[in-house]
Amino acid sequence: MAKKKIFCELKSNNNYLRLCAFVHSAEDEARGNPHNLFFDVHVVSWVFEGYVEWECDRKEFSKFVRSLQNLYFFQCTATDLYDITYGSKIHFEMDKTGHLTVTGTLIAHDGHSLTFHFNADQTDLYSFIIDLNNQKIPFID
Repeated sequence: MAKKKIFCELKSNNNYLRLCAFVHSAEDEARGNPHNLFFDVHVVSWVFEGYVEWECDRKEFSKFVRSLQNLYFFQCTATDLYDITYGSKIHFEMDKTGHLTVTGTLIAHDGHSLTFHFNADQTDLYSFIIDLNNQKIPFID
């Protein structure tokens, strides 16, 4: 497994969504195992905070990054990121004026969960996309 430490953050005021500590297993992906991309998700929403480990397929994550780009350019209105192990979900939705809403539920391995919601704007999304695309993540198509 190749480990690449990066830090990608969508931040607005004191709220943020942070993705970090990406690990990709090319071997699992080659065998068709969809559990081949692992990273940590940390959310701060107002005074609430949650941290979970995330698993997904690298190809699905690549599609998610492309859909964020489409969201930024108003080519779609929403996109989701799903964890395939415990069912966590993050939903991004942007209106026609560039107001972004980030909602979701983080579900930890022990069953604890955090449902969150915060607002951002199109410029915050742009920085997040730049982080995802320009940090030389070797597993984004």
